[in-house]
Amino acid sequence: MALPPNKSPAPTAVGAFSFAIAVHVAGRRWFSFKTRHGARIGDAHMSLLHAGELHRVNPFDYLTALRQHAAAGPKAPESWLPWNCEKAIAAAGSG
Repeated sequence: MALPPNKSPAPTAVGAFSFAIAVHVAGRRWFSFKTRHGARIGDAHMSLLHAGELHRVNPFDYLTALRQHAAAGPKAPESWLPWNCEKAIAAAGSG
């Protein structure tokens, strides 16, 4: 069965990425983490990745940008949400 051509690789990559994570944690809930705190952190990460997927943000690029600008995140966390990240990167690069 042939798949239709994809004009943009991002939605396919994002879908495959989130599916891989979901398969890994499906059915285990917090038991896949060592502690409940670890589960909360994992839930926060999954929420950010899913929100990014809904806003058509590449999860790898998003997490890379967060890592590269780790010092700027705590100063203005709302600027580094997936739907604001591009503006924050531009501001950090020009500042």
